[in-house]
Amino acid sequence: MAQKHILMVDRDGAFVQSTTKQLQSRGYRIDVAHSGKEALEKVNQYPDLILLDQELPDITGMQVCQEIRGEKRLNHISIIIFTPQNVSSERIKGFSCGADDCVSKPIDSEELVARIEAVLRRNQVFQQVQKEQGALATELKKILSEEMITPYFQPIYSMKTGLPIGLEALSRPPTSGLIDNAEFLFKTALILDMYSEVERVCWKTAVARWKATINQEKLFLNCTPYFIESGRLNEGFIAGLEIDPGSIVLEITERTAIQKYNVFLKELDMLRNIGIKIAVDDVGSGFASLDTVVEIRPDIVKIDRQLVRELHKDDLKYNIMQAIISFCKKSKVLTVAEGIEEEKELEAVNELGVDAVQGYLLARPAPEVSRDIFTRKFEI
Repeated sequence: MAQKHILMVDRDGAFVQSTTKQLQSRGYRIDVAHSGKEALEKVNQYPDLILLDQELPDITGMQVCQEIRGEKRLNHISIIIFTPQNVSSERIKGFSCGADDCVSKPIDSEELVARIEAVLRRNQVFQQVQKEQGALATELKKILSEEMITPYFQPIYSMKTGLPIGLEALSRPPTSGLIDNAEFLFKTALILDMYSEVERVCWKTAVARWKATINQEKLFLNCTPYFIESGRLNEGFIAGLEIDPGSIVLEITERTAIQKYNVFLKELDMLRNIGIKIAVDDVGSGFASLDTVVEIRPDIVKIDRQLVRELHKDDLKYNIMQAIISFCKKSKVLTVAEGIEEEKELEAVNELGVDAVQGYLLARPAPEVSRDIFTRKFEI
């Protein structure tokens, strides 16, 4: 490991001498400045950490700290300020000007070493996070600019006819980079405040592939409340997709909960008015409670896979599912049971009267789906 470089800025000769000896014994390389002006000159040597006394002969330590924090190229340097007294107001001033820690003199040498090591560790972690975020941002921007998102399609089957009523589009990034799966793609987009851009590209790529290869029945497209509230899912964007809005089912997911109900409902009404159908995903868990269904008044309710899982073995799940399906039937809302993986689950939801089903038992998501899928029935 490279030797850490500490710049000590202090006019107290005895303190400088004793502290330098202590830190050198721990393997640190020490440089010394006796004034604020000298410190601002020596900081250009890029020390790893600065021990900065508040009381200097020309300017204060806090002024030096502010000068350093004002230079972007120096922001990686850790700073500990020595305050003249152990009072909260002095510490608040120190932190407000950008110090990583504030300690008061006199300080035990072992405690000082511990504080230095803690600050350096935190700074190392912070720099690593910044570096990773920078790399992730670069990769995400490339994915978006080159539209490197592959849509996978999974059919949703009518229980009455055994034929698909439509396909859900599931978006996946390239698997060769840092962002190598869908969950991480959306989490990264949230952290970097690029979520709407990701959703726009997901919609564009899914619609383009669907029009080119399928163009039949309904296309279910996932959409967060955040995307709807942003106003970016507007008539202009839909028109640019060059698709009949009546072919689209907007499937509201729970990745982000609704923040601005008035804005959200207004945008949703606009989308309804141009012919788009509305579905609520994951009903029975997360934010998608029946209260949410009442507020949104969807055309379709998709019942969460956790409720469907081993439904035939759990009376409580069975009763909850029965209540949801009964509620939807009375409200003329179509129901879809998600995550069907076992024949017993399929038999149970059929017995309860669900309208449609989706899951690995019936068909796995695939990047290539031909039109003849609409001629192939499934049987219980």
